[in-house]
Amino acid sequence: MKIEYFEESDMLYIEFTDKESKHQKEMMKDFVIDTDESGNIVGIEIEHASTHININQIVTKNIKEVLSVLSVA
Repeated sequence: MKIEYFEESDMLYIEFTDKESKHQKEMMKDFVIDTDESGNIVGIEIEHASTHININQIVTKNIKEVLSVLSVA
């Protein structure tokens, strides 16, 4: 899983697999589900992300998780 935040467009993308997205469906305002050819979820796009979630908390948590894994190795 990979989480990317694009500050210039205030969009958060949560990628579950590196398969190519073939279809998009807006599930609710600002939340778009990307699926592959078979209908499996590839990722979730959250537009205007900072109005829905605390971006700094997500980024900080991920950095801490990465650093903890690296310090164990």
